[in-house]
Amino acid sequence: MALSKIDVANMLTGTTPVANGGTGVTSADAIGNLVKISSQTISSGTASVEFTSGIDSTYKIHMFRLNAIHSGGGNTEITFAPSTNNDGTGYGIATTCNFGNGYSQEGGTASAWTNESSFDSHNDSGNIPITRANGTGNDEIQSVDMICYDWSNTTYVKPFNAFGVGYHQADYSIQSFVGGFVNTTSAIQSIRFKLNSGTLDDGVITLYGVKT
Repeated sequence: MALSKIDVANMLTGTTPVANGGTGVTSADAIGNLVKISSQTISSGTASVEFTSGIDSTYKIHMFRLNAIHSGGGNTEITFAPSTNNDGTGYGIATTCNFGNGYSQEGGTASAWTNESSFDSHNDSGNIPITRANGTGNDEIQSVDMICYDWSNTTYVKPFNAFGVGYHQADYSIQSFVGGFVNTTSAIQSIRFKLNSGTLDDGVITLYGVKT
């Protein structure tokens, strides 16, 4: 039987390892195909986090990593709002997306996969939810990877996915799956993250460019 060689180094970095003639990870700001553009650390009582630069044609795909976000209010959602401006104005563009989640209660009383139709967006131009019912306990957080596809193009709508996981305020483990598009052919240059109610209290949000 033929044996297959598994290239573990390439699996971890997403690039050709140095030992095989590649470049590997060349800096602390590069993780495989992810290149760090900027990062913001959240302090207690933060109303919103805005990125007004870095979303440009340098990369076809951008990813926002919302890591260990702790909210100041219970039963709240992390939301986003895009803008075609780069000056902190104009947030909120008509967006259509589907919101689904899977959950499991700590005590084993409930678990399910479901479409949360009340969190779907139908050409809505407000703040678009990407998590569900954040808790406020000291150990309760939500983390999200949001992937934005070619938001600098000026021909097509702007697709995105957001994959979240964390602690639901009713003692559930919860995963959220959001996918759709921002309904504009203009280039998106900025994005704002905030809770639908209350403030952000802790966590880090990092913007990456994805090498393709």
